[in-house]
Amino acid sequence: MSSSIPGGLRAFVSALSLLGASAYGPVHADVAFDMASVTGRTGGFGCFAWAGMKAGYAEFDALAIRYVRLSRDNDSWADLQAFRAFCDQRKIKWVYTLWQAPAQYKDGSNMLTDPDGFARHWKDVVADLDAHHCRPESIDLMNEPDSKGVWSTGIAPETMNLLIHAVRRELDLAGYSDVGIAGPNLTSMSDWSGPKAYFNAMDAESVGSMTAFATHPWGDDVARQDCRGGGDCLEKTWSGFGASAKAKDPSKPLWILEYATRQYVYDGISYPDPDKVGQYNASFTMPYAVRTFENTLAFLNLGATVPFYWDAEDSPGSTKQWGYIDEHGAKKPIYHALKALYPHIPAGSSVIKAGAQDSLLYAGAYLNDTGVTLAIANDSKGARDMTVRFSHAGGTLAFDRAIAVETASRPDPSLKQADQCAVSPKALVIAGEGEEGYSLRVSLAGYSTLTVLLRRTPFTIGILRAMGGHAASPGIAAGGVEPYAGTGALRYDAAGRIRRAGAGVRAPEGAAYRENGRLGTGAAVLIP
Repeated sequence: MSSSIPGGLRAFVSALSLLGASAYGPVHADVAFDMASVTGRTGGFGCFAWAGMKAGYAEFDALAIRYVRLSRDNDSWADLQAFRAFCDQRKIKWVYTLWQAPAQYKDGSNMLTDPDGFARHWKDVVADLDAHHCRPESIDLMNEPDSKGVWSTGIAPETMNLLIHAVRRELDLAGYSDVGIAGPNLTSMSDWSGPKAYFNAMDAESVGSMTAFATHPWGDDVARQDCRGGGDCLEKTWSGFGASAKAKDPSKPLWILEYATRQYVYDGISYPDPDKVGQYNASFTMPYAVRTFENTLAFLNLGATVPFYWDAEDSPGSTKQWGYIDEHGAKKPIYHALKALYPHIPAGSSVIKAGAQDSLLYAGAYLNDTGVTLAIANDSKGARDMTVRFSHAGGTLAFDRAIAVETASRPDPSLKQADQCAVSPKALVIAGEGEEGYSLRVSLAGYSTLTVLLRRTPFTIGILRAMGGHAASPGIAAGGVEPYAGTGALRYDAAGRIRRAGAGVRAPEGAAYRENGRLGTGAAVLIP
């Protein structure tokens, strides 16, 4: 699919409204999507997982996971090989990472000082994985190298540039030219993490050596003075990573190699930090699930290709528990939120450009081969309505189904019990609105998500029979031939005759045009 509708297509189609728009009076578009303008393509979704924690990756099919980020850590070779076989059966690609460089390649402050030596180590790691039939498709060179050595091996921007050169050289010489490199994989997109400095230090050789640009966004979505949280805040911090990456190579994929949310205070309630407290923490709550759902939409809208959720499953007894599966095998609310979203935005979906977003609801719309997936998050305690408008649909839209993930219970945090959610279909009513586009109005309960699937039937293709005239095509009411000057968009009248509608490109005999297939009336537009 192209990034815009060919030939300046403007769809004269009937409108739809969900939940009875006529009952609300004039339609007010809280968010508008121009289907003739798309901002990028999705690459699917990923997740961090450990090979020995099988309950987490057993859900990859249900979540439509296409990438996994991992490190061997304490996993046995048998577990790693079983995981590789599981992923190979599903064509799931690996991104392998390291948390620390060996001591001989860094100084006493845990900062990398020998990029060439560390590059040879990386080559040996890949070779060892390959020897055990666990070859990764890509590697990310260091987890959060902006740490300055505090929680991972720190790698300064200039050293990272040299490391990329050296790793690419070592892998190529060892026969691993097909193993990609992702980076710089910083902790955050904000200035404190230094994304601009890392990208500025990358020369053309480094940029050409990389498969994808990658980052983490920890803390970027947290409410602060200049933004309310979620997508609103991510839009303010994205450019440090996104714009810097695009300036280096606008065609390279952008991977969010870890994400969830670090917002732990909702409605005045402070939940335990999943990075410090096990058993019960913010990751067991509906606000966390909805915020992460919203962050997913924001990343796609901003230009991310593949977001990787952190992570699949909680490790028993660990004080770091972010999984969508808890240590007892139970599914947290975040699992249900992701399941209602990931499978409905297949790889290759076009991200439809969104207008200004509502301050409390956040939406994204994604065009695929069968239709449009509209996803909305209500990241607030109260119920909210939203009106969504689609313009330039390039075909007809019809409601298929909708999936709501709503809060069923939010126990007092002192009880240390997980929130419960209800997943249910929504029956939505379609009503007409005219020829200017499509609109729908939806209602979302507090701390809930809604995924709406719309079927799309593209305009059919016809052929101009001769310069100066055209007989009515199948699917259009029969009528005479209306001469025209050979330019512009054509419209059938009620009798099936073509009417010229505006200036356009002169079309030679046999040129293709589009028509919407509605009986009696409709639009036909020349395709240059």
